[in-house]
Amino acid sequence: MNGLKNTVTKFSFFETLKQLISHYKKFLIFHYILIFKSRKNFKLNNFETKNIINEINKNSFIKLKDFFDQNSLIKIKKKFDEQINNLTNLYFIENTNNKNFQIKNLSSITQDVTLKEPLINLPELISLIKDLRIKAIADSYFKTESFLTGINLRKSFVNNLNLSGTQKFHVDRNSFKVLKVFIYLNNVSVDDGPTVIVKGTNKIKHNFWYHKHRYSDEEIYNIYGKKNIVELTANLGDIYIADTTCYHKGKKPINNDRYLLTLSFGILKDKNQQCFKIDSKVFNELDFIQKKNILRIVNII
Repeated sequence: MNGLKNTVTKFSFFETLKQLISHYKKFLIFHYILIFKSRKNFKLNNFETKNIINEINKNSFIKLKDFFDQNSLIKIKKKFDEQINNLTNLYFIENTNNKNFQIKNLSSITQDVTLKEPLINLPELISLIKDLRIKAIADSYFKTESFLTGINLRKSFVNNLNLSGTQKFHVDRNSFKVLKVFIYLNNVSVDDGPTVIVKGTNKIKHNFWYHKHRYSDEEIYNIYGKKNIVELTANLGDIYIADTTCYHKGKKPINNDRYLLTLSFGILKDKNQQCFKIDSKVFNELDFIQKKNILRIVNII
């Protein structure tokens, strides 16, 4: 009887182990099928990705032409403008003592406006976030799996207000490495407020650089020389990817207002990382990798 009991016990143990291995194999197969399905439409091969990473390492940034569909970006810009015109879902910093928030000419009181809760108030942005080509580049740059750490949609105005905030040269200090994707929603020339970068300063900086956060143009020119300053102009649909631990700023627009969507990537949670609301239905429509990419910065409602 004891022998039969031991036989049954051993059989049950090995059967259980066999089933566990079988379920684990199925889980792995399912997981990698999802990854394959998520990334099968990538237009970037390993050689292209390597060149992109090398360029960012060398110059702090790279430009990728015609990356996004222009019509999608025009639609996002139009929806953003509607909310600006209605003075809804915005936050901004006033540069005067005027407290009349019904004022229509926002450009007279602030440098820029930013959209609140972008994934709720402008769900069309999800179409850009779903594109995992950028995540693939970020993963390769960080040499490990990365995730989305920030979303910022901003309109910068043409006005006569003094320079402030990100319009002065600075380094992003919220993590030891920060990869940002700059997506203009309009054509941007040198007079339309392009992002400006000091080449190579993601790798090499001057002594005691950490003692000061904001620098004037003259200070940066004296330290690094004008030849290393690059203005990131672009046509609608082009994007820039930059390691913003380099010195950079947003140039004040002179001719036309600038619309800029910024997506930030990292491997660690940022010190100042925001959390954004997302509709549960929208979230559930994402695939496995897309959900994983945004999971750390969203509250599902």
